[in-house]
Amino acid sequence: MLIKTLSYILLYNTENKPVVEKFDCIYYNYEIGVEIAYCRRPYRSQLLNRNRSECDNQGELKRFHDLIAQNIHPNDILKWSSSLEMTDRYARFLYNHTLINDDEFVCNCIKPETFGKYCEYQLTHEAKSFAEAIEIQFEQKNLLDSWNTQRYGKIICYETLPCYSGDLCLDWREICDGFSRCLNGIDEENWDKIEFNECENDEFRCTNGMCIAEEFWLDGDYDCMDWSDEYFQDYGQWCSFKPSSIECDEHFCISGMYSCGDGECINWHTRLVFQRYGPAEDDCFTKRNLNYM
Repeated sequence: MLIKTLSYILLYNTENKPVVEKFDCIYYNYEIGVEIAYCRRPYRSQLLNRNRSECDNQGELKRFHDLIAQNIHPNDILKWSSSLEMTDRYARFLYNHTLINDDEFVCNCIKPETFGKYCEYQLTHEAKSFAEAIEIQFEQKNLLDSWNTQRYGKIICYETLPCYSGDLCLDWREICDGFSRCLNGIDEENWDKIEFNECENDEFRCTNGMCIAEEFWLDGDYDCMDWSDEYFQDYGQWCSFKPSSIECDEHFCISGMYSCGDGECINWHTRLVFQRYGPAEDDCFTKRNLNYM
């Protein structure tokens, strides 16, 4: 499935629905066969009902009746950086003569870098493709002052457990890691079952007790959640700077390391700036250890 090209952008999941958890998605391919969905995600499931009568950002409104009179093919609509939904709707009208109402239209996003069902979005950094815009943003995070890229975020706080953990909220990676952070100890409940877990003879036991198939040991890809199945230990310092950071989402830190909430791990004694007993080292790029997140 080819999602991005040099000249136009396609938007997926734009249909009106009674319940949506994500909508307006673009798929970014960061390597062959691997793609990441960038979507708008509401705080909770909600109704999506958008029925507009105009286009944004100087987009040209094209009614279906007029497009047929001009012999416009659905493949031409794809190049207008609209959405897959509107292309399909026009194709159904063209070939099956099915139309919900006589005023149906599609937006032609003629302004450079604009796209969307109603041309409501625009790429950043004057990029010519979505992939270029993503790569520039991650490059900026790596090169510019990190204080200008991350202020505060509550997304890493795990709030399902009834836990009081002091100034630092509980990260889900800190559950059953051998260190009690909740005042009532609920985050380490049944931790001993993981610590003393035994794997089968044809399995490899990760440092954190997880079991994986033996053939995945030292195969060049991380399969253990703590990445202990590979020879070269990686602490995830790159997690904030590459579009493939989704690979860090399930990364556990090993013993003696502190989770930054995005897959990056730092030395435990660096966790709080005012409680260090040794020389200052690199902080979390997310500033979790400084902002008490």
